[in-house]
Amino acid sequence: TGWSPRVKLPAEVNADALAALHPDAISLPRLSYVHQLRGDLDQALDLMFAARTAATGSPAQVARIDFFLAELQLQIGDEVSARSFYEQAASHESMAGRAYVAMAQLAVERGDAAAALELLDRPGVADAGLATLETRARLAALIDDQDGVDRLIEQIRGVVDGSMAAGIGIEASVVVIEADGTLVKGWEFPC
Repeated sequence: TGWSPRVKLPAEVNADALAALHPDAISLPRLSYVHQLRGDLDQALDLMFAARTAATGSPAQVARIDFFLAELQLQIGDEVSARSFYEQAASHESMAGRAYVAMAQLAVERGDAAAALELLDRPGVADAGLATLETRARLAALIDDQDGVDRLIEQIRGVVDGSMAAGIGIEASVVVIEADGTLVKGWEFPC
């Protein structure tokens, strides 16, 4: 087979053009996301670091970028850097809840129920939505609290059903609890 050039999708062309015309803390994360979707995580990270450098005026914007940097660090397997960026994101009220929930998810994955519970009890976590409920369900499964898992699954279904009925467009796959009750899996919540 011969070589064929990769065709850029319209979103890529638009993101490239936006970043070229106005490379700032708004356009660079968008371009980073396009590279992330393509699987080019190194370029996505470079662009997100450039966005962080460009985000000089707004602490909330820096916190949001730190959160996305943490997510990218997780994708490349660097949990230590991810936790550091989550902690930086949590320093701003607008991102604290999401960052604490993300760190709690990591704690649950490590089997550290005490750390997860402490993080989930911090201010702002209640406002983090479905991710909070999902993490609490995983934590309940970790500590063998099947009643807690069942209660949280019903809360999640209520939120998802209500959102879909309201036309918000949250898509969720079925929640599956393995027979031993130790794992909640099958989540898909596109942002």
